[in-house]
Amino acid sequence: MTNWQVFFGRRFVVALVVVLFFVLLSHYWPIFIFPTVIMGLVVLFITLSDFALLFTGLGVGGRHRKEADMGSGLPVWAERVAPERMSNTDDNEVVLKIWSRYRFRIAATVYDEIPDEFQLFNFGLKAVLRPDEQTTISYNLHPRRRGLLYFRKINVVVYTPMHFVERRIVCGYDSFSKVYPSFLFIRNRQLLSIENRDKEMGLKHVRRTGSSMEFDTIREYVVNDDYRTINWKATARRRTIMVNQFEAEQSQQVYLVIDTGRGMQHSFSGVTLLDYSVNAAMQLAYIALRQQDSVGLMTLGDSVDIHIKAAKETLQMNRLMEGLYDISTDFAQTSYSDLFEYVRKNVGKRSLFIIFTTFSTLADMRKQLPFLRNMAARHRVVLIFFEDEDMRCLAQADRKTNEDYAVHVLAQESVEEMRLVAKELRRNGLIAVLSKTTTVSSDALNAYMAVKSRSAI
Repeated sequence: MTNWQVFFGRRFVVALVVVLFFVLLSHYWPIFIFPTVIMGLVVLFITLSDFALLFTGLGVGGRHRKEADMGSGLPVWAERVAPERMSNTDDNEVVLKIWSRYRFRIAATVYDEIPDEFQLFNFGLKAVLRPDEQTTISYNLHPRRRGLLYFRKINVVVYTPMHFVERRIVCGYDSFSKVYPSFLFIRNRQLLSIENRDKEMGLKHVRRTGSSMEFDTIREYVVNDDYRTINWKATARRRTIMVNQFEAEQSQQVYLVIDTGRGMQHSFSGVTLLDYSVNAAMQLAYIALRQQDSVGLMTLGDSVDIHIKAAKETLQMNRLMEGLYDISTDFAQTSYSDLFEYVRKNVGKRSLFIIFTTFSTLADMRKQLPFLRNMAARHRVVLIFFEDEDMRCLAQADRKTNEDYAVHVLAQESVEEMRLVAKELRRNGLIAVLSKTTTVSSDALNAYMAVKSRSAI
């Protein structure tokens, strides 16, 4: 693409319109001929001067000469600094560095060719370019899907304060960034941990009493303590009833199972249920690893596609993130029979399975219930499934016409059906959590902590 593209600015167009208006007046009143000629010459002079400044007013800066030369003699050079890893559904900063070889101060509008997924066309940022000085501007991108984002060239439109002529300069390089599941939560949690401010997020390390044989301490008996934990020697020595307290067993296995069936392609607020699940799973994985549990991952469509074995190593978060980086829905029917068979053959130790899924109807759930029930006989199973927020909004909307009442009834039936799904799952020994997309992360975390606190894995 050529870098000699020249456009006329808005001020030139306004001046030209004024001159043409006076040309029209001079056609009827000759007295306006002389002023019209003067104005025409002034507009021509300013336009040629503006053009000459944009193409000949170049110098070579001192401090930034090396950077300026990167553009192979271009009067302006721009460079994009985009993060290699972007966090999905979060704001990610992209920085543009711009150098100018002009001998004078010049204004510019910078158009970065951002990925098509954002549908932001004619996205311009204003900047003032001073000689021998680097200018930095930035903007935020809020991706709503995982995968690769392709950036193209940077277009810089420069103009002098007169702004009669504009010159477009194409510079920069094509680049790409990878969008991973939301990891800003994890980064913030790590910073909080460094500063010992975990309590600011409502999280703290607590000792959970349990029924395992991992001894913790001896304390006085309180009502409802298990009499089998009485320490008779300590009781005789202290002459008051003392009991042994045990900590809940650590290093338990937690598997995060993410449904990639066709139901997970539905989106709310521009984000699919799959992406909501992935973000929630990553946050839960981080918390579980902090609790000294081994965390693994499975993705389930018409079969188990990804299986990352449970581990509590430092690098496990990176493995999980890479595994979830580019998963997508396969538009197939979710097969819990395949999940049950796969788990039976490959997961021997009793584990906690937290499944992020969705059910369209009660009948859909009942088809999968036998396999979930068989799986729950060997492991602890928690189902996090989504309610239809569109239906919930329709059920709560105002009703004025007969059509509104008919829509309300259908929406209310759909909302009630999801509650029946949760009720029947619980009746069959499963832990079922009906969640909203906005609260799925906290709902999953609360369900996990509730199971841990009861030592129910």
